[in-house]
Amino acid sequence: MSFEKFNIDVQKESENDSKEKSVNPVEVTEKELQNLLQFVEPFFQTESDPNQIPTTTEAYRKILSLDPHSVALRADQSGRIVSYAAVLPTTNELMNKFLNHEITEREMFEATQLQAIPESLYLMAIAVAKDFKGKGDVFGMMRDIITHFKDRNQDLKLFVWEFSEEGKRFVSLLEKRYDLSINKY
Repeated sequence: MSFEKFNIDVQKESENDSKEKSVNPVEVTEKELQNLLQFVEPFFQTESDPNQIPTTTEAYRKILSLDPHSVALRADQSGRIVSYAAVLPTTNELMNKFLNHEITEREMFEATQLQAIPESLYLMAIAVAKDFKGKGDVFGMMRDIITHFKDRNQDLKLFVWEFSEEGKRFVSLLEKRYDLSINKY
């Protein structure tokens, strides 16, 4: 049986790691994608919330089809996923509807279609294993993702749903560290 392959930005831990290293796209099998979904679901519990973007293979296929740089992850030396960042490239119209509480996150996701150059970027999710918190991984991954999209559209608008207190702290630090302006839900 062959698995469909996806390109996801992946970084493997090494002995000489420094904070905020760049990541590069690599092929990921269906099985590896399932491992990613199992890592992410406990953080966001989307199965019990119909308003969130689902943590499913189909959802991630769509996100990756929009742009393979939309998802980044880091694995330790054994291959265990330890940190993850994801975005949804979308339109200003959908961003504004979401920020104005006219549509849910899931409705925004379902309405998002492939665009040559996205107008806005939804900073969808970050997750870090407890034993890897404080290493700066997700800042570097999110920086690389944002840079990829800003290289294509200097007027790109960023927005986020600050889902938790940790998320609020992350967004605040991300704005300060990289001199970003991020619209909040």
